[in-house]
Amino acid sequence: MPDVITASMLGLAGRVDAILTSDRQAVYARDAHGRSALDATTLLDTYRVCHTGLHAGHDQTAEILIAHGATVDIEHAASLGSLDRVRGMVQQDSEVLTRPRSIKALIGGAAIRESPLRAAKRRNRTEVVAYLLKHGAVDAPPILYF
Repeated sequence: MPDVITASMLGLAGRVDAILTSDRQAVYARDAHGRSALDATTLLDTYRVCHTGLHAGHDQTAEILIAHGATVDIEHAASLGSLDRVRGMVQQDSEVLTRPRSIKALIGGAAIRESPLRAAKRRNRTEVVAYLLKHGAVDAPPILYF
């Protein structure tokens, strides 16, 4: 049986829901590269290239994770095509699209995930892409820190 990260990566919404129902803390799990289950279901990164694309099961899985308390970053909202969430995050923090992102370096290597703009483009979320571009989104790599 896959764990919550693997089930999320595969878009197995029913399995993720079952895991979270029996273990409420699983929503906070991280893999060896620092990825959360929500990262795994919505974003590509330096350790994961998806050749078949994400599907409705990934979106359902993401919403289950969110309902169980997963932290939603702007990259997740952009990948999901959630214009309302993206708009709210930009209104709350006007620099969220231009501020350099930093990630902690890990011994096994930290996963460098997509920017909001790249995630929205990859998923053909045209309304979100237009909004992001209008508000100055940049597709800059994150800064590693130790």
